[in-house]
Amino acid sequence: MNYARSFAFMAAVILSVPALCFATQLGAFDVKVLTSLTETYDDNVAYTSTNEKDDFITRAKIGLSALYESKTESLELRGNIAHNKYADYSNYDNTSEDLTINAKKEFSAYERAILTDTFTHAEEPSSFEDEFGRTSGRYSYNRNRFNIAYSRDFSKEFTLIARYLNDFDTYSRSDLSDSVQHRIGFEGDYTVSSHTTLLAMYDFYYRDFDPGTSATINGLTAGARQFFTEHTYADASFGYDFINSFNNKDYIKPRVSLRLTDDFDPATRASVSFDKRSYTNASTQDLFNYWQTALSFSRRLFDRLGFNASGFYGKGRYMVYNIKDTLKGVSAGFAYDISHNVTGTLNYSYSKTTSNDPGREYEKNTVSAGITAVF
Repeated sequence: MNYARSFAFMAAVILSVPALCFATQLGAFDVKVLTSLTETYDDNVAYTSTNEKDDFITRAKIGLSALYESKTESLELRGNIAHNKYADYSNYDNTSEDLTINAKKEFSAYERAILTDTFTHAEEPSSFEDEFGRTSGRYSYNRNRFNIAYSRDFSKEFTLIARYLNDFDTYSRSDLSDSVQHRIGFEGDYTVSSHTTLLAMYDFYYRDFDPGTSATINGLTAGARQFFTEHTYADASFGYDFINSFNNKDYIKPRVSLRLTDDFDPATRASVSFDKRSYTNASTQDLFNYWQTALSFSRRLFDRLGFNASGFYGKGRYMVYNIKDTLKGVSAGFAYDISHNVTGTLNYSYSKTTSNDPGREYEKNTVSAGITAVF
């Protein structure tokens, strides 16, 4: 098979590149180059429940990162371009891009600011959370997430945070509307002890569709972080969202978030989470009322071999269209350090969406193997 031959050839090129080290210092920036090649078998490339199509996809990716750090500030830039080549369905060939900017600035010992911006152009969801509630089928999207936050310590115990977030989403399908969301929020954190921190938040959301209508949410939340040991802690929050929806109806909906994290040791980490809320979906002029739970586990099995696994289960309902979706998914993978900058990966993922709308249902398995080199 030509694709198998080309994959083997490109893998050999990546493995031979360590002699050509691209890591460099460009002015004040530490610059690194990432290259990867992945071969994936996908048994449902069209995300459908009928006339399923399976295919082998070759993904070639190159990325660049640049990091500047000083005592009071930092700036990190990361960008990737990947081309996906389908063995049988060449009409699905596509190129995806992403760019992330992270900036931090400490103005004094008491005040600081953080800015992040992430742009993504792709044709497939990047996680189970992305996949949950998604309109089925293949289509490309552009997504940008901008966040700027300012925090000030008014005392040793009390910190106030002000933030602004802006999201925009555009889609290639004419039946999906483009949207923009603005969010303004304030948060107060009070440290009771070295083990306990209390917080209170207010957030205002405004989502507008083009073409279409708009919706607003006023959210009030209270929560806490509790350390049980040095490496085990829980985050919990509860609140209410006061929603003026796209159909000009008002709702009061609860919001719950629970997370338990355990960093057993430097090589092992596990977490479990539960979330329940209603939010304005980025592609559909409707409220999505859902609950979801997720688990993740990662462990360094040996010096060179790492393992990771995750699970997801969620149920949701679009309140206007009365569409009910359920998504369950699992994934597992291994990463083996071939050398200090070359890693081989093997991953498996399964997801299944069921719905009272048969056109939204599908089941999907993917198996992938790849090589990544960072210089």
